[in-house]
Amino acid sequence: MPVVGNWKGKIEKRIMDMDVGECGYTVPWALTLTLYRDKKKKEVRAFLNRCYPVDPVRKGTAKMFVKRIGPGPDDYLVDISYCGDEEWDISDSPPKKDYFADLGPVPILIEELRDRSNKIIKREIYVDEEYKKVKRDEFLKELVDGAAKVIDEVYRKLKRN
Repeated sequence: MPVVGNWKGKIEKRIMDMDVGECGYTVPWALTLTLYRDKKKKEVRAFLNRCYPVDPVRKGTAKMFVKRIGPGPDDYLVDISYCGDEEWDISDSPPKKDYFADLGPVPILIEELRDRSNKIIKREIYVDEEYKKVKRDEFLKELVDGAAKVIDEVYRKLKRN
């Protein structure tokens, strides 16, 4: 593990220095949401500030799960399940790309209430239910596949003895 940062006298690893396949936890405010609009669609994109430290265990404010899924600068997976009541504002302009990983569109739906001058007076944001179902099914499949591998390994060891 490279020595990459010094925060209040403590040496820490940054998100950008994670190895492929490595997991950890970082602070929720390392995630930025930006609203993109065009004539065909409206989507929210997530950006991860790769300069924040990452901890191998969830503790204190480091409660947002991060996994490096590839060697590219945008190859990260983020899970906000442990972030509790954390809230994110949605910006109208993307952050500077240098230190941010573009995680792509976020599967959330946006409903806006506008006044007569077309100014947004209320914005409701919620997770798309279909996405929740797909992610739950993916998680269950991964869990079953993992259990099947363990059972196969145990069976092979028992068969050898």
